[in-house]
Amino acid sequence: MNSDYKVGDLIYDANIYDGMNTDLSDLQFYKRWLPQSKGARILELCCGTGRLTLPIARDGYDISGVDYTPSMLAQARLKASEAGLEINFIEADIRTLNLQEKYDLIFIPFNSIHHLYKNEDLFKVFNVVKNHLKDGGLFLFDCFNPNIQYIVEGEKEQKIFEYFHLKEFLRPTVESYTENVKKIKSFLKQLCSYCGSIDFRGHLREFLNSSELYGLKMEAGEKEVGAEMNPEDRKDAVQLMTLHASKGLEFDTVFLIGVNPGLIPLHSKNYEQEEEERRLFFVGITRAKNRLELSWYTNPGEPGIAGEESRYLKMIPQELLEGMPDEKERWANLQQLKKEVQEKAQEKAQEKVQEKAQKEVQEKEQKELRQEVKPEDQQEQADMRAGIQAVVQVRHPKYGVGVLRSEDDLMVEAEFDGYGVKQFLKAFGEVEIIG
Repeated sequence: MNSDYKVGDLIYDANIYDGMNTDLSDLQFYKRWLPQSKGARILELCCGTGRLTLPIARDGYDISGVDYTPSMLAQARLKASEAGLEINFIEADIRTLNLQEKYDLIFIPFNSIHHLYKNEDLFKVFNVVKNHLKDGGLFLFDCFNPNIQYIVEGEKEQKIFEYFHLKEFLRPTVESYTENVKKIKSFLKQLCSYCGSIDFRGHLREFLNSSELYGLKMEAGEKEVGAEMNPEDRKDAVQLMTLHASKGLEFDTVFLIGVNPGLIPLHSKNYEQEEEERRLFFVGITRAKNRLELSWYTNPGEPGIAGEESRYLKMIPQELLEGMPDEKERWANLQQLKKEVQEKAQEKAQEKVQEKAQKEVQEKEQKELRQEVKPEDQQEQADMRAGIQAVVQVRHPKYGVGVLRSEDDLMVEAEFDGYGVKQFLKAFGEVEIIG
């Protein structure tokens, strides 16, 4: 090959090559495809030092070997001579090879085809093979089939980054290069963490689907959605999704909530925004394959959101809708609602009257009681209350230290400076009595 190929000098050193490549596990593969007739002609391209050429020649086949490196061919000829084999070894560039001969079998072994880095060189070699192959002949080659699980072992994300030459695609000269590399490596790290080392390919598809559904956290310190869960746990997880994230997906049943003016659609300032809201609505309702349920809030409790169904529902043919009240039913519902509101208002008014009457009775009873108690008894009771307040204190994590007012089996009542009187359930253990 020419100087454009930066593979490394070691693989072109015949002695080192033989020391590094003693494995013959691929020999049986090529032997299975050898012609039945020993008179058939075989051509091996990129034969190196004859690692496969010699064993096939020993089986009685007429085989020739082609290689570009003189030292490789010298070693191959020496090994053939020592083995008493007559093999034609040819020094040539397989991209421009022209032997004026035809062969029954041509093969390129041991990933050698990967030394052709450009498509145009690959096509040249295929054309050479075509010109040298007999009609009905066989062409074989083996190559490295990228195994992502293998690639990601060790420094996983870095290996993937280098394997796909992402540095060149990100253009190191641009200003945002460093930030782009950081984000790409963050993505690859999440990918490797999610997929693990078992069934990497299957989890890769699941990771991409999950990313499309729920998005990715690409900034430092942010955690990927579902990162704390293994893939099996995710099957039973419930995760919410925005309309934007649902694009391109389909589900058996879709629940679309909040179809209120002010939510779906949001209030729009111009025609373009309104069109976007309408488009998102149609994205949502077309995600359902079998059933779609639309709902709205009757009392949203948020400013700018109306407590009624969105006008977008009128764009759906009425025969496709179930559970939509007609105008007569809607008017009946409003009348019923008005009646219920009036009854509730009357109940509250009656409760206020009763509370006021009870308060007046209590105040009258307390006034009469105070009149019956002697002054010295009043002072004694006041002193007792003051003593209790000074001694019995409580502590609350939010309100701080306060004074116990009363206590029974269920409740504790205490008074805190700045917060007033508060009541607490003993079962929650919010208040600690500190004496």
